[in-house]
Amino acid sequence: MSEQKRVYKNADGIRRTLIWDDNNPEQAIVHTQQVMDEILDGAARFRDIPQPGAFKKVATCPVEVYERSIREDWDDADWAKWLNDPDNALLRTWNGRV
Repeated sequence: MSEQKRVYKNADGIRRTLIWDDNNPEQAIVHTQQVMDEILDGAARFRDIPQPGAFKKVATCPVEVYERSIREDWDDADWAKWLNDPDNALLRTWNGRV
């Protein structure tokens, strides 16, 4: 096996590495790492910004959650469940209920 790795994104607390085998170049794996401290700090900073008007940023969503929502084809009810879960309160940027 001739495994190759290449980091193609390393910014904003997200690092993505493409991993492939030269003997099977049609298949690849994307390894995603995310620094949660940066995500939580960003959500906390955004909570202090007033959000007048009808549209609100309600949360910061980790990449893993977003990608899971795509794989599982989440609808509005799934997002509301995740957003309103008290376990995700530190990711919230708005205090209302969704």
